[in-house]
Amino acid sequence: MTAKRQPPSIRKLRTLILVALVAGVAVFTGVMFTLVQSLSERFGPQVAADLDWRALRGAQELARASDVGLAVSDTGMVTDAFGVYAQSSDVQAIVAVDAKDQTVASHGKIASIAPVFAAKPGTLVRGDGYVASWAPAAIEGNQVGKVAVVVSTARLTDAQSVLSRVSNTTLIAGVAGALLGALVILFFTHQVSVRDGQLKDYAATLEHKVEARTRELDERNRGMRLVLDNVDQGFLTIDMDGMLASERSSIVDRWFGAPAAGERFTAFVGRQAP
Repeated sequence: MTAKRQPPSIRKLRTLILVALVAGVAVFTGVMFTLVQSLSERFGPQVAADLDWRALRGAQELARASDVGLAVSDTGMVTDAFGVYAQSSDVQAIVAVDAKDQTVASHGKIASIAPVFAAKPGTLVRGDGYVASWAPAAIEGNQVGKVAVVVSTARLTDAQSVLSRVSNTTLIAGVAGALLGALVILFFTHQVSVRDGQLKDYAATLEHKVEARTRELDERNRGMRLVLDNVDQGFLTIDMDGMLASERSSIVDRWFGAPAAGERFTAFVGRQAP
């Protein structure tokens, strides 16, 4: 026969649960953090590329749309040519100058447009919080002006900030979840341990009570046996069904012989007086 396997102790069970909890939270946090990092690596460059494209493409489109206005130095025509670019939240500034580098129309604000126009046309100029580009406006091969588009990088900064917060929140949530779960497990296992100790105390107390009561009954039985063994009368103990109990005076056995176990009183007496 194989020995009966004992259930794990509260301490061992608590350790196993804590290890499983920490491992599960660590895996979940690691997976989420990896996904956020992957999203950050993909999303950030995509936003940056979109802003660069907006600056390059915007300068080229506005240079073509405002060539006539620049040729005649008509501010209204040039301003109308800005169109949806002037309504975009990404566009920080638009500056259109004529062939003499005189500003004909502008939109938004920029500290200095000179670094942008100092670069080669169709290239990107990066400054503090912006990316810009400019393109020449020409009619039949004759340059009539230039248009620069300055795009704010605030959206890229915001996206990177949000992704960074999500990464940090994921890590903090993972650590907090592990700590909270550990505290809950420790609390409940402690309560179970306390209750288990109380039950053991109750069981020990009950065992002592049973032992004391058994000793008391044994003492009473010995006293009754002493009395029954030293009287000249035949005393028998009979239950409500007429069955003989073991308690009887010893003289009964001498007079009638010992009754059989579980024998009825009528059968026992009937053997002596049918």
